[in-house]
Amino acid sequence: MTGPRSPSAAAAIPRVFKPGDKVLNEHNRELGPGVVEAVEANRMRVHFPSVGETLTFSLRDHAFVPLILPPDLDPERWHEMHGADLAERLLRGEAQPFADFQARIAAGELVRLRDGEGPGSFLGGRIRIFPHQLHVAAAAVASDPVRWLLADEVGLGKTIEACMILNRLRRTGRAERVVVIAPSTLTVQWLGELYRKFHQIFVLLDRQLLPAGAGARTSAGRRRAGGRC
Repeated sequence: MTGPRSPSAAAAIPRVFKPGDKVLNEHNRELGPGVVEAVEANRMRVHFPSVGETLTFSLRDHAFVPLILPPDLDPERWHEMHGADLAERLLRGEAQPFADFQARIAAGELVRLRDGEGPGSFLGGRIRIFPHQLHVAAAAVASDPVRWLLADEVGLGKTIEACMILNRLRRTGRAERVVVIAPSTLTVQWLGELYRKFHQIFVLLDRQLLPAGAGARTSAGRRRAGGRC
């Protein structure tokens, strides 16, 4: 005696869909079950009744599996019988590979290390950290507020030290927004360093992007600040 097939068991079916097919996106289960509305060239449009959204997906390396439902389900409420709640998925016998569970545990441990107060919060960049850089960054973030002038010799990694401090402040919630002020000749270099080595995406604000009049207000503010010093 066999029961209804679960989406995980149906994954062996060739993933060729046609309008009207019921599907489930394994990477976005919060969308709930979907119904294929159209298949055009290399794209597929899917409607998700549970969330009231219609989205278009590429058919290349998609994450959809056919959804096999009992034939006696209400055609108007079929999507309500297949919730994404963990308990419901366990009752249906759905289980992902144990390797996926291990990967999630390892990822959670890495997040805990990176978001904590220890040395792990300096990790994550595509860099090799030298002892003197870690010493400077740890000493800087130990002060509150952090007001340090990094003045090492040329080539000792002042940019790396600054980005390590930035990462720590962001991950521990001590800084919500960051502004990097640099000479115009170094702005592109800073953007590249932050993106390639620390996965940080910044927006370059120059005269072309600043709102009209912002430059004049900034200059006036600098003059007033200089007069008070």
